[in-house]
Amino acid sequence: MKRILVTGFEPFGELTENCTELALRPLPLANLAPDMLVEQLILPVDYAAAQAQLDDLYSKKSYAATLHFGQSGIASNVEFEMFAINWKQTGAAQPGPLAAEGPQAFRTNLDHPSWLAAMQSAAIDGEVSFHAGAYLCNAVYYWSLQHSAATGSPGQALFVHVPLANEQGPSASGDWPVTRIQTMMASTFLWLADQVA
Repeated sequence: MKRILVTGFEPFGELTENCTELALRPLPLANLAPDMLVEQLILPVDYAAAQAQLDDLYSKKSYAATLHFGQSGIASNVEFEMFAINWKQTGAAQPGPLAAEGPQAFRTNLDHPSWLAAMQSAAIDGEVSFHAGAYLCNAVYYWSLQHSAATGSPGQALFVHVPLANEQGPSASGDWPVTRIQTMMASTFLWLADQVA
């Protein structure tokens, strides 16, 4: 059976909750694809710890795909990230490359027009973003795409940025209750499972 890894993040900064954890932890994605092995993981918001977790998983198992979800305090729609760049800055003790000998960027091989169509079918507002920033969201995306390029596992990787959930308080736009984020996650997961079937 093919294996898919789906990740969110723990809280960080001034917010005591992370919308990806709120939505992903109770979401039974495995029920949506019984012919797949689905692993759901909440990553720590720490460069070294998150990289160690991913390295450990990728060294022990083969994944058909990895789907990362991350919280964005500025996004108004969900965002399909095209590129991961070889740079860490936000929250890094010392800004610099994520991989000294790595390429400047990796691009996902996944097809964004079909993802946008899947979002539209689910009544979800989606858009394409150039890259995933310079914080841990970008870092985990880069490491997954780097593993994919080097070993073929994961076979595909994608990062999707998610707006703040209504349940997180006045900082949120008010358009994204956790249930809507879960609809987006489930729709993206089903789309990805179809891509790697």
